[in-house]
Amino acid sequence: MSVDLVFSLTPDFMFDWVIAMKQNRTILTFAAFFLMGQFLAASSLCAMDGLGRRAGFSGHVSAPNVGSFQSFIQDENPPAAPGRTSGFEGYLGHAESDGPWPSTPRMDESYPATCSSGGCYGFSSQHGYTRMWASVDYMMLWSKGRELPPLASTDITQAGGFPATILFGGESIGEDLRSAGRFSLGFWLDPCERVGVGGRFLLSETDQTSFNMASNANGLPVLARPFFDTGLPPQGPLDAVIISSPGQPANVGSISDRATNDLMNLDAYLRVLLYEFDNRRLDLLVGYQYSEIRDRLRLTSASGPGSIPRPFTMFDAFDAKNTFHGGVVGLQGEYNLGRLSLSMLSKLGVGNMNQRVQIGGNSSVDQPPFTCPGGMLAQPVDANGGNMGTYRDDVLSIVPEVEVKLLYEVTRGLELSLGYSFVYWTDVALAGDQIDTTTYNGYDWPQVDRNQFFGGSGNSPNFTGIHDAGFWAQGLTFGVTLKR
Repeated sequence: MSVDLVFSLTPDFMFDWVIAMKQNRTILTFAAFFLMGQFLAASSLCAMDGLGRRAGFSGHVSAPNVGSFQSFIQDENPPAAPGRTSGFEGYLGHAESDGPWPSTPRMDESYPATCSSGGCYGFSSQHGYTRMWASVDYMMLWSKGRELPPLASTDITQAGGFPATILFGGESIGEDLRSAGRFSLGFWLDPCERVGVGGRFLLSETDQTSFNMASNANGLPVLARPFFDTGLPPQGPLDAVIISSPGQPANVGSISDRATNDLMNLDAYLRVLLYEFDNRRLDLLVGYQYSEIRDRLRLTSASGPGSIPRPFTMFDAFDAKNTFHGGVVGLQGEYNLGRLSLSMLSKLGVGNMNQRVQIGGNSSVDQPPFTCPGGMLAQPVDANGGNMGTYRDDVLSIVPEVEVKLLYEVTRGLELSLGYSFVYWTDVALAGDQIDTTTYNGYDWPQVDRNQFFGGSGNSPNFTGIHDAGFWAQGLTFGVTLKR
């Protein structure tokens, strides 16, 4: 795992951001309403009760031999200061008579810290104070499908005497279930659970779609690499490189293709109480988010002895890596009903998406043996075109996320959870979208000039810039939460 942290704030980069903001006006408008809705919800909750603790900077707390400091809570109409219970009194207690400050207060320890004049009360005091929370979630993850053009088929022209059938590509892949794990850890910085720090880490299982097929000694089944010929084909625009077919002697060969996708997400945040009363609380989250989405495509073709005009292999590789760095703001609410509780999280990340696309390939023949750069869909850049190389771009990206969890308290400090999570990234480059294609007969076919095979000269494929689109992941979560 690597983390890319370098990008330059050049005038061109800033100009690209301005263009990206114009292109993402719909997303930015959604983001503005998203944030407005969050703060309106927070304001309405604070207005519901006159007894709740609310965010502010008035009041202080103190203890013997401990200096006063500003609290983050403003108490309105606080209850009467509680009396001495379980040997503790006041914020930190009287060390001379009551012993040391309890490091892990519990509900049954009646921990009446005097935040301002009324003590810790509301949601936290009703359900027991904690200083740390940690959770592990298993996620059944689904993500947006990735589009591929037709990449393997029976011959698109006339070999075998029947119409072609697309064997791989020509559809969306990566829509199946995969596993993911998410780990969360956080600490409260004060005993009243008003200010805390936390982080979450999500790592998905690699999504892999593969196609592997080889012919028998008779050259069956027919295997081919279809493409849209930009040269001067003798039989129309659709053509194919024949990998295996029957004949005298038979063309024997194989095709091996693999597409993979990996997802990682990390965020760290400051958690500040906005509102708390009785069985509910609402917190503001402000922090940093890092995301990484990798997408790869490998295409390998091999035609063995007996192949016409001679044995050959072709290899094409398309790699896309997307790295997001941004700030994040959001709300987390909790609603408690005895042993059951409901947790709702909504947050929004805004920042830079660094896109890196690598295109490479090579071809070789056996008689006479030689190897040259460029496969079928990846060709060196020259005066006629080409697309091989490494390309980078930085664009403004928006990352909204929503999560809902239902938790059941098995025992004090231990909860089981069932939830749903959804996250969306704008401007994600995927490997299949970087293939040079043209639309014909209902499909986006790979665009190739037949004349460029094995070191010849042609005018395609070309690279016209990084192509990106929105990408999302969603899933059901099953987890365990520990609070201490």
